[in-house]
Amino acid sequence: FLSFLVFVMGVCFFISMFIVIPDPLDVLKGMIPSVPKGDSAFIIIAAMTGTTCGALLFVMRSILVAEKGWGIGDLKKENTDAFVSVLLMLLISGAIMACAAGTLYKMGIPVERAVDMVNTLEPVAGRFAMSIFVVGIIGAGVSSTFPIALVLPWLISDYTGTPRNSKRPMYRIIGALSLMTGLTIPLIGGRPVWIMISSTAFQATLLPIVTGGMLVLINRHDLMGDRKAGLWLNLGIISTLLFSFATAYMGIVGLIERFSG
Repeated sequence: FLSFLVFVMGVCFFISMFIVIPDPLDVLKGMIPSVPKGDSAFIIIAAMTGTTCGALLFVMRSILVAEKGWGIGDLKKENTDAFVSVLLMLLISGAIMACAAGTLYKMGIPVERAVDMVNTLEPVAGRFAMSIFVVGIIGAGVSSTFPIALVLPWLISDYTGTPRNSKRPMYRIIGALSLMTGLTIPLIGGRPVWIMISSTAFQATLLPIVTGGMLVLINRHDLMGDRKAGLWLNLGIISTLLFSFATAYMGIVGLIERFSG
């Protein structure tokens, strides 16, 4: 079901991208790494990192591999699956940013609510594109909700060594409480887009903890045996750890600036 929702989301964003695609030269210029100007630059960068390379994704990936029952004999299959997942994430993220560049940037319209993102499409591409984009947003939201509701009970089951059974009372209670947090904005008010950005930026601040834990565990001979991490894997994770410190700093500074201002 989640795979279907992500498929729908990806198709909708790709269609929207080709309808409102910006100038190709602007797209190429956007490939040059740089820090955007403005007071909210740090929190935006941290939020994008939290979405595509957040602590939650590493945890969910580990649980996914365990749920599939893959072992060391399935390493080639696991690597292929990981490569396809990362590639699709890159393409979908690029399509979403292209949609933003082709609508929000051109129109110069501030976005405070999810509906504002939809409204910017109508003058540029018409109601058809707007309808497709709405379906994509719904797919993105619903497909993100299920993992958020399941990750904590999954982690508790993993820590206690108990089976991951979604029908257990713990799963139902924690899942219900997690889903109820979606009522926060409708009940107490606030700016939904900035709440979303702040929450994903907070994820980036947790990335060093998860990455550091991974680095320690994969180098423990008593756990890994002959499968202990080699040079290239250690270099890759150390690079990710250094990157995570940079994004965590941006996230913390951005959150402080956002809520103190």
